Amino acid sequence: MVDVLALKPQGVQKLDIAERVCCTLALAHLRGYALPVARLPSLLLGGPVPRGELEAAIESDGRLELQDGLVCLRGHGRLLPATRDRLSSHPAFEAIFDNLARSYVRELVARLPTVECVAVAGSFASGGLCSDDDLDLNLFVRDGSKFLSYLTALVLAARYGLRNGWSAGVKGCDGGAPGSDGHVEEMPLPLITKRVCINVIWERSEARPFVRTDAALAFELLNSRPVYNAPYFDSVIASNPWLPSFFPQLAVRQTPATEVAPYPGGRLVPGVLEGVSRLGMGEAVSRRAVRLLHSLVAGYRSSYPRARDCAARKERIKHPYGLLELPRPAPSGRRG
Repeated sequence: MVDVLALKPQGVQKLDIAERVCCTLALAHLRGYALPVARLPSLLLGGPVPRGELEAAIESDGRLELQDGLVCLRGHGRLLPATRDRLSSHPAFEAIFDNLARSYVRELVARLPTVECVAVAGSFASGGLCSDDDLDLNLFVRDGSKFLSYLTALVLAARYGLRNGWSAGVKGCDGGAPGSDGHVEEMPLPLITKRVCINVIWERSEARPFVRTDAALAFELLNSRPVYNAPYFDSVIASNPWLPSFFPQLAVRQTPATEVAPYPGGRLVPGVLEGVSRLGMGEAVSRRAVRLLHSLVAGYRSSYPRARDCAARKERIKHPYGLLELPRPAPSGRRG
């Protein structure tokens, strides 16, 4: 099978349908789940194909396991029951998470003028919510404001963890990624429950264009749904013409009918936040605070090996956009 992580954009159209199915499943397995055959056309590497051709390719390929409308690569059958459970539980939690997303994002953009776009990701966007999930968000922010934006978003997320109670535990690895046994022990947080997770933050220069040009990043964007400033999200896709080479679906994505809008009355103390951000003071202080916080969390996480391994795997997937990485030179010469 083709190594999908090493696949170049120009190589996608050289693959037959069966190979494209295998590559798509490999990307899904990295995120910890199998896929329903019914959803494959919308997620298929290289773009949709007629349903009949797709099903014929699946049934005739010995590298695939098909069970009750779900498909995975052979050897990853343990993902099938977890995926089935998540698909069945998703409708019960969808409205809850939609309300949480709207409330949190609306408050975030009202308080933080550096945020230019917000997209939901993870289980909520992929249709596989279960009781122990949190809300995954991807943020696009102004240059020079990554740490200030993250710290502010994190403080607000902590406030939401104190509100109204939350019976869910802390999410592990979305049902288990390859290399784990599919069950991640909880890492309980003192005083609060993790309800909102800031997945990735991209500064403007990091996303226009992306340094990475691989199928995993393209799949992440395909599985992200903008809830604030969808036109900005579309402009990011347009700034990266290699993305539709992996997934033509991205070029024809429909803008959501409704989006989150800030609370009436505008942003709170925007002048102060914008001023410290432009001077670099807020970003420098926030960078130190975030690194200290992550150091404390890493020490606490050391008692939970599976949670530690899961966090390390996620950081590798985020490279080179992780918060804990050293400053990187952007193609233009600016700091990335």
